[in-house]
Amino acid sequence: MWTDGGPHPLEKGNKPSHYPTDIPKTYDDLVDAWDNNMSLNAKRLILFAPDITSWSNISDVRDNTLHFTSKAGEGLEDFEMDQILDGILESI
Repeated sequence: MWTDGGPHPLEKGNKPSHYPTDIPKTYDDLVDAWDNNMSLNAKRLILFAPDITSWSNISDVRDNTLHFTSKAGEGLEDFEMDQILDGILESI
């Protein structure tokens, strides 16, 4: 996932009518689905996101989650493509 800002709460606002009805409704529901309803081999989250508490918390406690910190307008200058690819390969 690529983003230049913080996450919006899952509880925020109405969802479009075409959204699946079985998606998590809260952050706790999302964590439960990740922790209890998925095999380790199915889990993989790669974040290209700012180093802010919300994204850092997710990457610190979730299995198979990689967080490559970025700054809006600066891309991923702190990372070489080999580092990113190695991180992905190690998670497989």
